[in-house]
Amino acid sequence: MTKQELIKELAKRACEGRLAFFIGAGFSKAVMGKYASGPLKGKDRALSWIDLLSEVAKRFGVEDVIPYKKCVHPFDCPQIASVMVKAIHEKSGDPIAECEAHVKDCVCQLTNWYPDKDRKVGWADIFDAIHPSVIVTTNYDHVLEDLLEKDAVSLSSTDALPTSFDEEYLIYHIHGVRNRPDDIVLTREDYIKAMRPFSYRQIRLTTLLRENSVLYLGYGRNDLNILSALDVAQQTFPDLKDGCFSSIHVQVERDGVGADEIVESMLSNKA
Repeated sequence: MTKQELIKELAKRACEGRLAFFIGAGFSKAVMGKYASGPLKGKDRALSWIDLLSEVAKRFGVEDVIPYKKCVHPFDCPQIASVMVKAIHEKSGDPIAECEAHVKDCVCQLTNWYPDKDRKVGWADIFDAIHPSVIVTTNYDHVLEDLLEKDAVSLSSTDALPTSFDEEYLIYHIHGVRNRPDDIVLTREDYIKAMRPFSYRQIRLTTLLRENSVLYLGYGRNDLNILSALDVAQQTFPDLKDGCFSSIHVQVERDGVGADEIVESMLSNKA
């Protein structure tokens, strides 16, 4: 399938209401942009996963548990978070559960970023034109809710997903959302619980990935979340005949085909 054929097929799925967005940290970073002035000029205003963990470690004085960032694979971040919680426990003497709660509170405080008014221009129009059937995100922040404002319905990792809804955008934070620290999926232990095959979260996510084509935005190559989602989509219901749940899964990479190009092409094909 050529790039143009793929884009036409994605546009068709969007028209049919069978195109989902799966959104990662790179999306928030792109929307937020960089600091224009001040001591952080030129730096991203939204943090990557490892940068977020590094900042938390600084707040608790355990920076030494964070390895050299360029050597960190995304697979390592949950384990790094667990090590950080243990280091805080050993330093403070507080119970592990209490230390973990403090870390998650800190994560929620640090992800309190929102785009400036001028950076919000046009995003709602793009979402309205494509109107994804559901938006799944691993982000804790409320950037999507801020872009879509009153049209957004925000759900955390432990909320039941409605089987149908009106014209609102359903935003499903599968790793939790910043205004509910207890729901945050951060440590290795959290991920083990979240990935249990018969948990509500996994069953509902599996259904979404099988019933929709998916456009992945804001993830790096070989990201843990992408690999996990693709495995779920490919391995679930293997006894069904090909075509019963025909879906397309496409990852947009910043160093490959630009997201702007894909979106513009999809909009022209929907017209």
